[in-house]
Amino acid sequence: MELGKVVIFLHIPKTAGTTLNSILDREYGKKATFIIDVDNPGKSIAELAGMPNESRRRILLLRNWHIPFGVHQHIPSPSTYITVLREPVNRLVSHYYHVSRTKDHYLHQLVTSRRMSLHDYVTSGISTELDNDQTRMLAGAGDSIPFGQCAESLLTEAIDNIDRYFSFAGVTEYFDESLIHMYGILGWRKRPLYVRENRSKNKPPLMAIPDRTITAIKQHNELDCRLYEHVKSQLEGNRSPAVIREIKKFQSFNLLYRMKRRFVKL
Repeated sequence: MELGKVVIFLHIPKTAGTTLNSILDREYGKKATFIIDVDNPGKSIAELAGMPNESRRRILLLRNWHIPFGVHQHIPSPSTYITVLREPVNRLVSHYYHVSRTKDHYLHQLVTSRRMSLHDYVTSGISTELDNDQTRMLAGAGDSIPFGQCAESLLTEAIDNIDRYFSFAGVTEYFDESLIHMYGILGWRKRPLYVRENRSKNKPPLMAIPDRTITAIKQHNELDCRLYEHVKSQLEGNRSPAVIREIKKFQSFNLLYRMKRRFVKL
């Protein structure tokens, strides 16, 4: 267990992070949470760095919106990271449809005015988010490296950071299983029950995506593909009969939770 450490959630776009944020908020509460503003991360980090140590020590959770690894340097207390990755092709498809429908996204106007197809989007070079972004985030590089110039060393650095600084790295495709591990490792008091949030609408099934577009996504995200497989294989390697039982138990509780939430809304 990582009790007593500040938990830093490194939120990678389109990896079920909004859903996980709602779980974290319920567990840690607003008073013990510091949120880095996506629109002005520099200001938020400066605010965090300028806090009296006594105030910073009250923080139990620091969650950021798409800020690369490294924010732990501004926390005086011992800290640990968690994150969730997603299979790169699924993530980029979801990213495209999210941008297309979200008018206040910084890429929306550019994508819609040019009438970009998914293939146009992933090959456009308009944002480093489309070029090994998961590896960039976990290595702490962010957009400091130009599009198409990520080197092998970046993957090595990302994996090293996971090994040294992360209590847990999960994957969206095994979301319930990832939550079960976080629940145990971080000593959460409440079951991480949830209703999925911020799902991409009108997204076609993967089988409907042209092969050339899937190939282009993999080419531009080759490091992400390898990073994802590394994290997924570690998760699969920790899948004991006890973990499987806990997953099934959790899913039964979560089904009741979703039904209750739906009934309340009705």
